[in-house]
Amino acid sequence: MGRPAEFCRDEAVTTAMHAFWTKGYDAVSVSELSQAMSITRSSFYNCFKTREALFKEAASLYVQSAPDYFLMSLDADADIVPAIRLALKNLCSERAADPDARGCMIINCLSRVTENDEAAPMLISMMQNKLAHYVTLLEKAIERGEIAKPYNAEMAAQAIMTHMIGINMMCKIVRSEEKLWQATEQFLESIGLKAG
Repeated sequence: MGRPAEFCRDEAVTTAMHAFWTKGYDAVSVSELSQAMSITRSSFYNCFKTREALFKEAASLYVQSAPDYFLMSLDADADIVPAIRLALKNLCSERAADPDARGCMIINCLSRVTENDEAAPMLISMMQNKLAHYVTLLEKAIERGEIAKPYNAEMAAQAIMTHMIGINMMCKIVRSEEKLWQATEQFLESIGLKAG
């Protein structure tokens, strides 16, 4: 039995994204995904091949809606420090607004896998690429004089990523955008990224 005519791949991937986001990678079975998408297991395999392949699509979709995704295509002449501050402000806003306080899908999934799980290399690579991009942005900000020298871009990028992971956990406890942003502003000032 094939998948129904009304099957929409984009909607199916969105459904899968929310399932992985809520439960993590390992906790969502092919049967559960098929049922959520209203397709048979055979249709699932015909369309997506494997759960891991579907997860890659779902993770890519999630990343494109992440609060800091705009930093990936920042205009060449854009001021970097305000952009980073805006990315973290967006993060505080979006996490506080989520009634289910789910945090970040990638971090949620990464925290529930071991290094031997099939999804682990992809999740680790995504986080490493994000970290490298923050390093690159900070190095450009140093070159332009937005950040005073001496400044360790790599350590600051690691601190930013660590703080972002913290926000994604704290939003489960602190439901106030204002309080999350106040803590974030204090953090940003501590690493030399205060408002201009």
